[in-house]
Amino acid sequence: MLRKLKSKDKSNFNHFALENNISKYLFLDFIKQKKLAFISEENDIINGLLFIEKTDDNYLQIVTKSKKVANNLLKILFWNWSKEIYSKIEVSNKLGFILKENGFRIVSKSGSIFLLHYNPQNKRKHYGNRKHR
Repeated sequence: MLRKLKSKDKSNFNHFALENNISKYLFLDFIKQKKLAFISEENDIINGLLFIEKTDDNYLQIVTKSKKVANNLLKILFWNWSKEIYSKIEVSNKLGFILKENGFRIVSKSGSIFLLHYNPQNKRKHYGNRKHR
């Protein structure tokens, strides 16, 4: 099931955060909706997290070990997000391929980190230019 985090998910989130080496203190930002976040859960266990961090621009973070879960989380993001977004991905991280399949483009590379960019306006233009006969 894909959904936003709720306050009842605290212990489940803490376990997921510990397993995936992310800060458990992010939970309060997600609950208070200071940061947009979606989870994927199966049998009441979180198996994927997608969230947006706002620094100078909006940056996408995906935490999951499953390609299918990552694709599903990206779908729910695209339904709920209409702004440009970036993502920093290590060269060895396979999620970079999933992001590219979903419309992200490599903008630059610094050392072993790729910077990817997604503009939802470009996606809409692609579908609007079909010529009908």
